[in-house]
Amino acid sequence: MIISRFQRNIGLAVVQPEDLQDLWTLRRIIASGDEISGETTRVIKAQGEFTRPDKGQRISVRLSLEVDSVKLEGMLERLRISGTILEVSEEFLSKGSHHSMNVSIGFPLVIKKRTWQDFEAKLLHESSKSSERFLLVAIDTRDAAVGALSGTHLKILPQIESGISGKMYESSQGSLAQYMAKIKDALQAVHKEGNKIIVFGPGQTKNAFANFLSKDSKLASLVQIVEGIDLSGEDGLFVALKSPSLKRVFADATIVRVQAIAEEAVKRIARNDGRVVVSLRETLEAAKAGAVESVLVSSKLFEKGDESSIVELLNATEKFGGKTYLVDSSTDTGNQVDVMGGVLGLLRYSMYKG
Repeated sequence: MIISRFQRNIGLAVVQPEDLQDLWTLRRIIASGDEISGETTRVIKAQGEFTRPDKGQRISVRLSLEVDSVKLEGMLERLRISGTILEVSEEFLSKGSHHSMNVSIGFPLVIKKRTWQDFEAKLLHESSKSSERFLLVAIDTRDAAVGALSGTHLKILPQIESGISGKMYESSQGSLAQYMAKIKDALQAVHKEGNKIIVFGPGQTKNAFANFLSKDSKLASLVQIVEGIDLSGEDGLFVALKSPSLKRVFADATIVRVQAIAEEAVKRIARNDGRVVVSLRETLEAAKAGAVESVLVSSKLFEKGDESSIVELLNATEKFGGKTYLVDSSTDTGNQVDVMGGVLGLLRYSMYKG
């Protein structure tokens, strides 16, 4: 999260979410009665006898709302905030009317609260710390996939085909250069300062691509080759996330911690260990008792509509020093949590019989 300004004494914060995790953080921070301001767009229908009814002009509108409700639309990667208009820059919207604002990644937002609670200020402060972000390239001579891994979210770009057959490889260096240039363009489209670029796949194409990137002074120092992953394309990305080779590269990255929690939960379930919970009701009960050591919550759980209980669970867990992680189905671990009901928690001590 980019925090341009935070003055707790007057209740003001100016922020810009950088990834899906930041949207989850804002969902926990923004509450009914808060004032939020931002620039949104609105379609103005043209008037006239010969005007098509489906056509209109989209214009920018500066808007301030008193919040009524907040909903995370995780699959759309946006936060939908509804409320009463306090201030508006255009005459076609009136003060006192009800309106909604969609907050997405990269959307600057002003938040004004009467009082910032300690946990809200802590959440905001922690979200400003640089989150690890990796650009993954699974490549061979036929195709390549590029994935941007941020926290527990994997965004996969459209797969890139080389158009080079195996037999023609040696005589197709021009086409190979074009192929690698396309992959580089895809990387640069999602690259941000501080990213690391991890290249892997079967054969020597990964080495050739790393050498290709090394000619760019801005990217050369960011590239690392990982051996032992013999698949390219989208399948290569998913296999890589479970690879011991890549886990060593990720070290203390969030995705590794989340995978370790899920693996430990499965082990405890298998041996009938009571120090694990898999339902929202039981996990929330355990969190309020201070028993939750760590919990994984699926983004799909938000789609079921019980957001208030989820926010209560996350806040109660952290109140007693527990760790909370929001995961989505873009990774195998997220799918695993989805299948198990959307919540997976490790307990400090047993509260329920297996």
